[in-house]
Amino acid sequence: MIDIKVYVFTDNNEGRRLASRIGQLGFSPVFIRDSQLLSRITSEDNIFNILIVDLADVSKERITRLLRKYPLEGTMKLVILDECSNCS
Repeated sequence: MIDIKVYVFTDNNEGRRLASRIGQLGFSPVFIRDSQLLSRITSEDNIFNILIVDLADVSKERITRLLRKYPLEGTMKLVILDECSNCS
């Protein structure tokens, strides 16, 4: 049997609400608060990792750079993009 581990990298209330909904489905989302913690996500045969990135105040380009820095082989990456006026 394969376990599913859901990581949520968010900086906003919508992302936290999404994680709460994921919890209602029976998963225990792991919050990532710092991009360096992405390096702790490891690929294992019996675990399917899902990374949800919902960073409202970060530009699309910076998110792309982060995901290239931490490629996370074998991890499904879901990136929620939104136009923002104060992206860094």
